[in-house]
Amino acid sequence: MSLYKRNSVWWMRFTHNGVQHRRSTETEDRKLAQRIFDKLKGEIAEGKHYGLNIEKIMFEDLRRIL
Repeated sequence: MSLYKRNSVWWMRFTHNGVQHRRSTETEDRKLAQRIFDKLKGEIAEGKHYGLNIEKIMFEDLRRIL
């Protein structure tokens, strides 16, 4: 799990259920990006449902669900 900068926006890289994900924090503020990332890590650690963003679903995601 890591936080990295792409252009001026901070991105998160993490693995969930064996699948690597990269997702934008949609912020240029490092501290805010870290808080967003920490919240996500906490949700994953607690086993809360990690929903897919319907706008970003890929065919492979759908195939895996079905």
